[in-house]
Amino acid sequence: MTDWDGARAESGADGAVLAVIVEAMGSRPRDLGAWMLVYPDRVLGTIGGGAMEFQSIAHARQLKGADTRAFHLGPGIDQCCGGYVEVEFVHLAALDSEPDWVVLPSGRRWLARPPLPVLRVHGGGHVARALARLCVDMPVTVEVIEPRAEWRHWQWPNGVDVRADASDRIPDAVLIMTHEHSQDLDWCRHYLAGAGVPWLGVIGSDSKAARFRKRLIQDGLDASVIECPVGQRLGDKSPPVVALSLLHAMMPPLLSQLPTSRIQ
Repeated sequence: MTDWDGARAESGADGAVLAVIVEAMGSRPRDLGAWMLVYPDRVLGTIGGGAMEFQSIAHARQLKGADTRAFHLGPGIDQCCGGYVEVEFVHLAALDSEPDWVVLPSGRRWLARPPLPVLRVHGGGHVARALARLCVDMPVTVEVIEPRAEWRHWQWPNGVDVRADASDRIPDAVLIMTHEHSQDLDWCRHYLAGAGVPWLGVIGSDSKAARFRKRLIQDGLDASVIECPVGQRLGDKSPPVVALSLLHAMMPPLLSQLPTSRIQ
């Protein structure tokens, strides 16, 4: 995922124009706060593609001062979404930034650095590695807990926090898939007996799920909140395919933790 700080650091501020969606109604390709940085020779980020983005890029490249343009996403611009968006344009060098917010010329404040939901994965095996690669472009922070040093030392993607022990923060979602079922069960007990997490998944079969639920109920814990098995059966059990199925199952609860609006 193209993040704000990374985009600015990659290219610097000279000549860049920020285009950000500040109003949005009806059907549209992206929501409030979607953005792109337009340079004379390239574009970082996206406000949705199609004719609206094409026209916005052209407008940004001839921009003299700050401006706002309205787009009706209909036949007038050869689109059929049917919605309406307003895009605010401003030269990057003219922006007034706070720690997380950017003050736009219109007076609106744009949340440039939204807090990302945290996915904690217990187990750093083959599926976890494939999952970490898939998450690189997703709006999520990945924390992998793997006590085996030789598995931690694999070349994980940048931004993935790999550690031997879990941090103190409460994640937004937990996926348990260690190399031992006894460890999986212990981690289930840990989370069910603690403060709780919004989503708790365990990789495994129907028989594993039944066995775990029986043991956890015997321990006086509410096993109904555990999602196991996780994901869809896609006809292939190779790590990349399993990881894709897991990611599909986890994204709705993770995305529900994102800010509902990035414009004030």
